[in-house]
Amino acid sequence: MNLECALQQAHLYYQSQNIQSARKVYRQILRHDPMCAQAWNRLGIIVYELGRPEIGVELIKQALDINPNQPEFLVNFGQMLMKLDRFSEAVEAFRGALSTDLDDLDTISNLGICLMKDHRVDEAIQVYQDSLKNNPGSAQIYENLGRVFEEIGLLENSIQAYQCATRLDPEIGTTYAGLARVLYAKGSLEESIKNYRYALKYVPEDALTYNNLGGAYKENGQFDEAVQAYQKAISINPENAEVQNNLGNTFRECGRFDEAIQAYQKAIDTNSQYADSHTNLGTLLLMHGNFECGWKKHEWRWKSDKFVKDNKRFFPHSLWVGCQLTGKSVVIWSEQGVGDQIMYASLLPKLQQQAHRILVETQQRLVPLFRRSFPEISFFRIQDPPNSKLLEESIDYQLPIGSLARWLLPDEESFPKKASYLKACVNRVEELRDKYQ
Repeated sequence: MNLECALQQAHLYYQSQNIQSARKVYRQILRHDPMCAQAWNRLGIIVYELGRPEIGVELIKQALDINPNQPEFLVNFGQMLMKLDRFSEAVEAFRGALSTDLDDLDTISNLGICLMKDHRVDEAIQVYQDSLKNNPGSAQIYENLGRVFEEIGLLENSIQAYQCATRLDPEIGTTYAGLARVLYAKGSLEESIKNYRYALKYVPEDALTYNNLGGAYKENGQFDEAVQAYQKAISINPENAEVQNNLGNTFRECGRFDEAIQAYQKAIDTNSQYADSHTNLGTLLLMHGNFECGWKKHEWRWKSDKFVKDNKRFFPHSLWVGCQLTGKSVVIWSEQGVGDQIMYASLLPKLQQQAHRILVETQQRLVPLFRRSFPEISFFRIQDPPNSKLLEESIDYQLPIGSLARWLLPDEESFPKKASYLKACVNRVEELRDKYQ
């Protein structure tokens, strides 16, 4: 077998998208010469692209065992590890490649990205800054540096880096989009909008940029423009439930409730597990008096990763699902903000009519107010782990406070008629009266 001819033939097959023929020839080469590093390398790429990434990595590792300092192999190895989220290993591969080719900007970019993903931000910044000493005209490196600064919240540094990139190459849409994101985070909405529009001159079919532009318009109170931007994003990528949800939020904020419901429903049709749209749809259904469906949708908040991360508390008791509470005890635990807890606390008297014993975990600053207002209920401040009294085995049920309404407010007639349910501190009232009279 003529090795060079066989490698050339296999590569021609690969370039013409005849992947299976290329794979077959590389295998023949390796049967003939198992020390052909290039055949291992290219076979690894093919296997990776065929959806077997772990095997692809192992095949390129075979190439590196034969020729450990070949930059091409190291770069391919690093790129595969990067796509597999094996960032620390990818870092070593890219560093190895750069030891023989210090100015490969793509490899430098990938090295910095992997360092950032591996939570080694200072090293990523150093890599990019060192590269700029040798490549001061690289818009690519400035853009990546801007992204690192953006990631860690150094917004002014990020803006400077992105602006350097746009001056060096004014036709890179992703750079304007990055600058727009940072300006949005700073609250410079007009400038953010302007840079998103610049970005779209160079990436006119980028759904993500249209989505972000819609967010900037919405935050700036330009609802019609926001709707148009979101609708353009949807026309480019109709399978993105997040954009449909954002469109729904915009309709809701400007009072176009029927259109908001339609947008949320389309988001759910696109992705039946998109929790935010279920929750948002629930809010509108409640506003329209559809309490049964509205409260059910409201429970979808617990399928949102962000909501769970910010709010979830863990108690060992069974979840209360509306069953009889005669002679039973229940822990009600805090979720969301102070205003939400005060609002849902209006349901505690209704719960008292059913339960024998109620224990409530809430924010420290609300404990005195709630104890005055509901003297027969036990209140505890939030702590980790929860107060041991809230974990007693004798307690029957637990429930987040925002879920009380599902079981206590099934219809409009069931809403509390009593206007006032909180009691002010008498002594404090007298002090203030004396002070201001």
